[in-house]
Amino acid sequence: DERASFLSLALAAFGSALLFAGAHHLGPNGDPFNVYVLSFRTFAGLYFAWLYHARGFGIAVGTHAGYDVLVGLVLQQAQG
Repeated sequence: DERASFLSLALAAFGSALLFAGAHHLGPNGDPFNVYVLSFRTFAGLYFAWLYHARGFGIAVGTHAGYDVLVGLVLQQAQG
């Protein structure tokens, strides 16, 4: 059934997005809990899940790595 397949995909994407977002708040180096940050990362996780489904694991990982580099450069510039 096409509807059941879509529902399964949507639930898997949302579940993996929540795990992705939550993982950034765990452990001694995790960020302090913040609803805005968790929400942003959940939406990013949904995007990465879609990207994984559409293009594959390597593209999703490369996109995340590219984002990390971009944020690092912006933060470095902001700090002077």
